[in-house]
Amino acid sequence: MNWQWCASFMRMRWRAELKGDRISAWVDPPEQFWDEEPVGDYRWSIEDGSCGKTLDYGYADDLESAKRDAQKCAERAGLA
Repeated sequence: MNWQWCASFMRMRWRAELKGDRISAWVDPPEQFWDEEPVGDYRWSIEDGSCGKTLDYGYADDLESAKRDAQKCAERAGLA
């Protein structure tokens, strides 16, 4: 999957386009305020942008794990 760093609804996150009409994989970074250390995990999701529905989601400790988990989920669903 081809991941891009992009702006989405007032925040920055990674996005990869999948098969289907407006279906994307997203990875949100942990919450971070100003110069503090990030808090929490990376959240990944598979979303249908045509109806605003989250098809699946999960959490991972690091960015590469989150991307890998999202890709595995998309492949299982036949979207990758």
